[in-house]
Amino acid sequence: MRRILATISILLLIVLATVQGVSAITNWQQPDKIGAAANPEVMHSAGHVLVRFNEDAIAAGRVDAAVQHIFGAWYKMPVLPGETPIDAVHRYAASPDVELAELDYIIGLAPQPRLQADSALRA
Repeated sequence: MRRILATISILLLIVLATVQGVSAITNWQQPDKIGAAANPEVMHSAGHVLVRFNEDAIAAGRVDAAVQHIFGAWYKMPVLPGETPIDAVHRYAASPDVELAELDYIIGLAPQPRLQADSALRA
């Protein structure tokens, strides 16, 4: 009888640990200041990341004039030597002057083969 109770207790502990683990995984959220473009497996720029500064930082001149302004409150910010782009995203996101930081995904179109005109259209 004790062996059965011990086995049931162990099984209950395993189930509880699993449920808590799944709960922790499903409740995981991306940090508030990390934008949607934060998957390092998608092709992205290795030399810079995109950062959106808050209005106070821009108005107070806390955005370095040497960084490249893209549009609105978005800027290209350098990745430091020895740093990965995703590390740079996290570093910039930690600043109180930053609203969002993201990787700069490289998006392109693959060449498409030319379509042959239908013979009826050529006549």
